[in-house]
Amino acid sequence: MDYFLAIVVSGLLSGAIYALMGIALVVIYRSSGVLNLSLGEWAMLGARLTGSSAQLFGLPLMGAIATALVALSLLAVAFNRLVIRHLIARPVVSVV
Repeated sequence: MDYFLAIVVSGLLSGAIYALMGIALVVIYRSSGVLNLSLGEWAMLGARLTGSSAQLFGLPLMGAIATALVALSLLAVAFNRLVIRHLIARPVVSVV
């Protein structure tokens, strides 16, 4: 019974992650009109930063998540200013 419960909880958590990624894709597409296929890469980078900061700095889980959130926010702002703003006036082919 414990094994079955562990599988159900694991499946629900995996499904929740897929649902959040799907919602994020829809929100980005509706707001910008561009299908951003790099969303998975950003999510993976966040997971790697969380794991790395927990292991390297010995942070608890919530501290590692907060550190990764701040680092990804700064990286996203830099990416927006250096890359995305230059693509706004370009043809659609260069955006994809």
